Amino acid sequence: TPYETNGVSNNTTAVTIMGSPSSGNQRQLREVDITNNDTAPITITVQYNNTTNTRIIYRVVLQPNETLLYINH
Repeated sequence: TPYETNGVSNNTTAVTIMGSPSSGNQRQLREVDITNNDTAPITITVQYNNTTNTRIIYRVVLQPNETLLYINH
């Protein structure tokens, strides 16, 4: 089942990029674009959370106007 979401971070609260699918469905992450529209560098932490464990997948500092892009074709 296709699923799309958009979000904004205040740099203090985690943002869910992709929530759990409903029963009987699966989700596949196809693309994520994260852009720093601020005037200062920010740290982006991408993590996987299965409600029991949280695992850091990637951490990077984005300078102003830089974008972190993930595409899975």
